Amino acid sequence: MFILEVAATILGVLCVGLLVYRNHWSWPIGLGQVILQGIVLWDAKLYAETGLQAVFAILQVYGWWAWLASRSRTTDETQGAAKGEEIQVETLSAVGWVLSLMATGLGTFGLAWFLIQFTDGQAPWVDAFIASASLTAQYLLAKRYHANWTYWIVVDLVSIPLYFARGLFPFAILYMIFLGLAIAGWITWYWALKKQAKLINHQDASRIGAAPFKSPDLRTVV
Repeated sequence: MFILEVAATILGVLCVGLLVYRNHWSWPIGLGQVILQGIVLWDAKLYAETGLQAVFAILQVYGWWAWLASRSRTTDETQGAAKGEEIQVETLSAVGWVLSLMATGLGTFGLAWFLIQFTDGQAPWVDAFIASASLTAQYLLAKRYHANWTYWIVVDLVSIPLYFARGLFPFAILYMIFLGLAIAGWITWYWALKKQAKLINHQDASRIGAAPFKSPDLRTVV
């Protein structure tokens, strides 16, 4: 399994590195990574995270499709900034935050109960939280929300000690690297949001400045 761990680690670093720079090729690379990681996690009896990799495989395909669709879409607000050169970043609303946190909490409790009742899984509560929060993060990532990086930072902080405790040292090191990349992703996408807002404001100002001037009607009614 050690060779599979190393291979998954290499693919994982490459995948997240490309995600930081909003490169759509991260998704097929990530697909290979989650398949290998699922095999290793099953062997380690971390069943929730094994099942998570299967869901991730589906989300990798969906995310690749969604990002490609986003690249080909031109929006009026940016007038060409989204013509395919860059993936556009979105801001998660307050309602979106509430819903995502509720989904993560409910998923954690439900999955932990299942693991305790029906499996011999190790660390069921931690395992369930990582699985649930990761699914939320992956969905937000596919939707291009900046908030996905906040979730990944938390997931990485929880995953590192778990993998060390289970003796999965390559994965523990991988998630330490993931943590650094997640922080870099948070910063990079934050500035991308700022850049997009600046472009929109500039285009709005240009439209206002280009509006034809109409002289006031000075006629009087007799």
